[in-house]
Amino acid sequence: MGHMKTVGDRIRHARQQAKLSQKALARRAGVGTSTIGSLECGRSNSTTLLIPIAKALSVNPSWLSTGKGDPKAGHVSSGAYAQADNIEELAQQIADKGIAEIAQLIGLIMECQATKKRP
Repeated sequence: MGHMKTVGDRIRHARQQAKLSQKALARRAGVGTSTIGSLECGRSNSTTLLIPIAKALSVNPSWLSTGKGDPKAGHVSSGAYAQADNIEELAQQIADKGIAEIAQLIGLIMECQATKKRP
């Protein structure tokens, strides 16, 4: 792994290890596909998106940023079913889980609405 001198090299390596396309990684991380491409080729070296990218790749954010330490140690895991900064990101995460879980979620939402007190 000594050849991975840049953040982009490490993102590309981890993405390929996870067998993800740039588009799939972007969807999981909640960023644009062009963002992943820009980071990988060195056109961008923004560190603000490393946490969601590290989480999407199940790697240590510190390793992704610096190249030091164990790539898999201490990766971010909230234990949450889904965690999003906005409703669009949440929708994408739920969509990625599959149609059966989407149907279950809709059923649960409808139950919550039906039991909600009416004014």
